[in-house]
Amino acid sequence: MKISKKYFLFLACLLYIFSIPVTAKEKPQPKKIILNRREILLYVGETKKLSVEKVIPRQASVKVGWKSKRKSIASVSPQGLVTAKKAGTTRIAASSRKNVKINAFIKVIVKKRPKKSEKECVVSGQTYLNSPYMKENPIVIRSQEDIDELLKKMAKDGFYKRSYRKALKSSPLAAYRNMNFDKETLVLLETYRQEKEPITSCRTKLDADGKLQAIVTFPYKERDSSLPPLPPTLTSYTLALKLNKKDAAMIDYYTLDYQEIP
Repeated sequence: MKISKKYFLFLACLLYIFSIPVTAKEKPQPKKIILNRREILLYVGETKKLSVEKVIPRQASVKVGWKSKRKSIASVSPQGLVTAKKAGTTRIAASSRKNVKINAFIKVIVKKRPKKSEKECVVSGQTYLNSPYMKENPIVIRSQEDIDELLKKMAKDGFYKRSYRKALKSSPLAAYRNMNFDKETLVLLETYRQEKEPITSCRTKLDADGKLQAIVTFPYKERDSSLPPLPPTLTSYTLALKLNKKDAAMIDYYTLDYQEIP
């Protein structure tokens, strides 16, 4: 079979076109980086994960390198995990991997934990339905930024119609944004009960390993057996506790002491 010259040229052109490598469209250079925090407070030994909240333009790469100005106070891993080492203040920089001149900074305050002591703590608490944000137990909140970060995570995970503004209006947590965080700390604990009785008792106790346990008295009334059982979806609640800032800083873990009242 004889192949015409035109047909041969056509095949050659096709081969040439398909042999040209296709290069992916490069992402634009970032012009601004916004981190998930501006400032964090940690106690010696604690860790905190930092992340890029967004970049401008939004199509730009979010990959950054992390660096601590004073590693002896707080170090940071390539993944953005901060480890508090000793009391002091430092600054952590996030630099775009596409353009090292584009940076964002976060202030890190590290404090020494107060000496552990067994005592009665002043506390007030309230329970709320369900716990969409209780991925950690407990969650310790030391600033308004801590609450805002948690609300943004909830919105990102699909709660409150993925809207941070709706979370600010609808979440019970939003009411704690105006707490006096200079003197108080908010601790969120998961519980299987919701009670109207106030939580007012908390005592600390050293365990056999030298860790300080906070025992929170949780008064409850047994549900009337004549009432229908609660739906299984309503078996998890959040207990929000307000504690003195120094008391909260020395506590290692929390235990709920459920006590039935008549």
